[in-house]
Amino acid sequence: MGGTGFGAGELMRLFSSHPKVTAVAATSRSNAGNPISSVHPHLASLYDQPFVSEIPEHAFEKFDGKCIISALPHGESGKAIEEVLKKFPDARVIDLSGDLRIKQFDVHKHWYKNTPELKELRAEAVYGLPEVNRDEIKTARIVANPGCLATAANLALLPFSESKPRSSHLHLSTGSSGSGKEPKPSTHHPIRHANVLGYKLLNHQHEPEIHQTLCAEGWRPYSLPFAAHSLPISRGILCTAFLSYKSERPQVWAEGLIELQYKDHPFVRCRGLNPAEIENVVGSNFCDISVTAVGGEVVVHAALDNLVKGMAGQAIQNMNLMFGLPETTGLWTGGWRPV
Repeated sequence: MGGTGFGAGELMRLFSSHPKVTAVAATSRSNAGNPISSVHPHLASLYDQPFVSEIPEHAFEKFDGKCIISALPHGESGKAIEEVLKKFPDARVIDLSGDLRIKQFDVHKHWYKNTPELKELRAEAVYGLPEVNRDEIKTARIVANPGCLATAANLALLPFSESKPRSSHLHLSTGSSGSGKEPKPSTHHPIRHANVLGYKLLNHQHEPEIHQTLCAEGWRPYSLPFAAHSLPISRGILCTAFLSYKSERPQVWAEGLIELQYKDHPFVRCRGLNPAEIENVVGSNFCDISVTAVGGEVVVHAALDNLVKGMAGQAIQNMNLMFGLPETTGLWTGGWRPV
């Protein structure tokens, strides 16, 4: 649902090589009747069907499982999911918007002004970070896919949740595709080209997701200043987390925490002192994490593709879990280096 954006295009690109999935419909009211390739020319020959205004009743009749992924905007997606579940009550749903990610509605309302409460859906939705909620995702009917910056920050910090840093803060840099297709004053290419600028400083809507996830995993107390920056690239996120401790924290300790946290999670690659780089993950569902510890200071880097592990790839990883498939199905491929 909402098939015209970058995230929807990436979903369909990845579905085209998934051995267990057929994309049966992509909705768009403004483009209904037009070929999918008229909006996503890179998908020509892969998808010959047109956009439809809504999912047809017969769309799933040849298949064993129904999965609906909503790529609709914040504020519209949750209500559309509520309606589509009336039509397809046995479907499993993944929401790419922020409408259902935050459990406390008063907190949600502070960051997303125009979303209805959707009390029952919000209570039912499982936060779709497989490295934390894998077992819950397997049985979920509704999954709230995480935000891209929140994914990078959470994966960087989760290994240190119970280590009690004296202070911590985040610096996240992201490519322009995370801002969507419509150019805005701070995201238009002439502004971003050959430029780096901060935005939504100490006021980013992914902050409460990070708070919610880390606190559930033992992060106390919660103090995590958050600074986001725009990069002059299309894809990729590099998260830098700074942790300060009262006593010395050796390199082997920091690497050991990361390796222990992710030893059973195939899409997180622990790089040790080797720098996590955006170019090594673009086009893939991997998140690379590196760490440097000197004295009582620890710096963690996490790199991922905002459209894959930060969005469409993570949605497919969640879908695989929901339908009993190996979570790597259709996703086990390297990045595009060089980009």
